[in-house]
Amino acid sequence: MLRPINDNILVRLRKPDEVSKGGIHIPACAQEAEEWGVVQSVGSKVAEIAPDEIVFIKATQGTHYRQGVEDFILIAEHRVLCKLDDGKVGQGSTMDRQGV
Repeated sequence: MLRPINDNILVRLRKPDEVSKGGIHIPACAQEAEEWGVVQSVGSKVAEIAPDEIVFIKATQGTHYRQGVEDFILIAEHRVLCKLDDGKVGQGSTMDRQGV
């Protein structure tokens, strides 16, 4: 696993839905880039974000990385748009139940 340095964070992106609510298969080229995920690790100069927090980002900014079937993005802390208050994984949040 990558370990970020300085003010960078590593975010595991939420997997896009492959089937619509109506049961229609969505091809990969038509799926939207996910803009939120769970922080996996943070660099030593990150001040406001901690591992396991859910953050919203602009997925087009940063370096994408794939390990197996998981998608990650390495992004600078100042590129994070916001984080979910008390939204740590494992607290029964809606996002946690959706497989984040």
